[in-house]
Amino acid sequence: MAGERIEYLDQMRAVAIVMVVCIHAVGYVPAMSPLQLDWVLFWVLPIAVPVFFFVDGFLLSMQLDVKPVAYGPYIRKSAVRLLIPWVLFSIFYTVARYVLEVAGFLSAHLVLGQEPQQVAARVYMSVYAPQMYFLLSLFLIRAALPLVRLLFHDASLLLSIAATIALIVFYNTVNVEALLPFHSLLAMEGQEPVLHAIFGLQFFALGMVMSRLRTQTDFRRWVLPVAILFVASSVMKVTLPGNHWWTAFFYLILFFVLFSEFSRESRLLRIVGQNTMGIYLLHTPIVLRFISMVVALVIAEPMAAFLVTVLGVMVVSLALSLLVTRVPYGGMLFGIPRSVRA
Repeated sequence: MAGERIEYLDQMRAVAIVMVVCIHAVGYVPAMSPLQLDWVLFWVLPIAVPVFFFVDGFLLSMQLDVKPVAYGPYIRKSAVRLLIPWVLFSIFYTVARYVLEVAGFLSAHLVLGQEPQQVAARVYMSVYAPQMYFLLSLFLIRAALPLVRLLFHDASLLLSIAATIALIVFYNTVNVEALLPFHSLLAMEGQEPVLHAIFGLQFFALGMVMSRLRTQTDFRRWVLPVAILFVASSVMKVTLPGNHWWTAFFYLILFFVLFSEFSRESRLLRIVGQNTMGIYLLHTPIVLRFISMVVALVIAEPMAAFLVTVLGVMVVSLALSLLVTRVPYGGMLFGIPRSVRA
């Protein structure tokens, strides 16, 4: 199983990266009606990023089923895959922001004239490129390999399920932000990686547990009951006040079950799914800003502009990703070791 790609996981990632682009595109197109915006965010916001945490946990559990995972090599590989792209693209987007501010294209000066510590804090909080936090968050989860392996793989299945549920309930009912020793950073705009690592760990653990369950149950039998739970919780979410955080988990489980049991081969989804890292790193802010400006010249209707912008960003980001990975050593920008295709 090592190195072998799993079709339905690639398809899940392909759909999830479109959801991520949708989330970021909302802020670059003419304002949609409240109903349109709520409808878009209802479908894309709850699971867009969680899918990637889930799939990573799922794959780790499968890998552990085959052979032990040594901590040193695993962390070194994770550093290449996640930290190197974080450093390179954080520098790139910060420099790009500086150049655009100097040239007068951006009125808000978030780099120009700022103290070095302010710039560093904004880099850490992914202010210049809102997607970058995910790489640090996933690395922190991977760095906790001994703990996640003990709780969610080596323990009995029942205990792992209980630990996963406890983690989910804890995160969603306790003010986790107040527990962080550096919670003052959270007053800044952006995304704090440690907090999002704790957030992502819920879905990472769920992925590990679902991987173990795949040999214990027939997921086809899950479709109807999980769909009913998702619909019921969704109705509660839109009609009753409150957080209703459990809706996202029913949605994610249903999403996984449908793809794992009913997906069909799709060359397009395979290509997109195999290049999600490149698309993720490239799609915003520069590509998204450029595409949205072009679309705004010809389309004024908000929903149409949104859909065309998302399509354009996906096409351009995928094309750039494929181009970069075909250049010698280009894949290393996306954390892909030489001679290994994304």
